[in-house]
Amino acid sequence: MKIDLLYLNEAKRIRLDYLNNLKYISDKEEDIKSYLSKLDDIKKYITENEIEDRGEYNDILLNINKNIDILKDYISVYNDNIKQLDIDQKKLYFNIKDKYKDISDDDIRKQIIEYIKPFDEEFKKKLNNE
Repeated sequence: MKIDLLYLNEAKRIRLDYLNNLKYISDKEEDIKSYLSKLDDIKKYITENEIEDRGEYNDILLNINKNIDILKDYISVYNDNIKQLDIDQKKLYFNIKDKYKDISDDDIRKQIIEYIKPFDEEFKKKLNNE
């Protein structure tokens, strides 16, 4: 039983969107490490210095919040996208199972992997060229 191209194209879209989201997060890895390093520096400063001035303490807390917000901004949109893609993938699975009552999970997996494999390889080549 062959899965219709409509479903296979949806599987391809989900996979490519997923890879693009992971790529973006990966591209931002150095920025993320930089902000985590800033947070470590703040932590070190706080533990090594006795801070009695409330203004200085508030400035430190604001700096921590700013760095955490930047990290969240980097990741949250793409994390939300990946969560949505997981929902889309489950919907696709149930739509395929609904249309093809007798199809096995292995057959679904094999057909989808066979269809998206060339796109996966193309994406990997593109990543290696950047």
